[in-house]
Amino acid sequence: MTLTAPAPSTDATTRDHWWVRPGWGPTTSWWTVHATFGGQPGTPVLRAETARLRPLVDRTGWDLIPDRWLHLTMQGVGDTAQVDAQRITAVAAAVRRAVAGTGPLVVELGPVAVDAEGINLPARGEGARALDAVRDRVREAIGEVVGADGVEGGPEWRPHVSLAYANTTGLPLEPVREDLAAAGVPVMVEVDHLSLIALRRDGHLYRWDRAEALPLA
Repeated sequence: MTLTAPAPSTDATTRDHWWVRPGWGPTTSWWTVHATFGGQPGTPVLRAETARLRPLVDRTGWDLIPDRWLHLTMQGVGDTAQVDAQRITAVAAAVRRAVAGTGPLVVELGPVAVDAEGINLPARGEGARALDAVRDRVREAIGEVVGADGVEGGPEWRPHVSLAYANTTGLPLEPVREDLAAAGVPVMVEVDHLSLIALRRDGHLYRWDRAEALPLA
């Protein structure tokens, strides 16, 4: 298992989340495998929780993530300009085979956490460990197509659903933590599929044009 347990952030101030990552430009889009929440069994629960927290999260220096674009980041595949249609079709087929029969999963999200770049609901407990096992399968499946050396990133990760991103550097985080400290209770969110999406930045949002479902059931 490769999951890194969530730990309280020691960041004191915000860091602008929208700095330019290496390899990203204004028109870049990236094939990724995420859990998106347009139509999960747990979508109503998650949206009710975001609505409950929104008055505390909606504050100067932060960009709220609309319900439509809520997601749990899992694994990148590659730049859409460099991964051709034949290869991404093969990746989709390999991942679909790899995750079939691993779910549905019930994931504990929260209580809310704050770090330098985001306000988020960390995945915890058995659901987080189940997600971790699924991600291992996703990485192995991608490696079958692109080669082990072509799989993005490392095995460590902290699964979470972001609620807002910092758009300013240097704002104090302690007032945000104080406001949210008494607000958080975990919610149980059911996830029955992942999605292969072409992710892009559009303004201060992550968006995707289409989502190909990768069922866990």
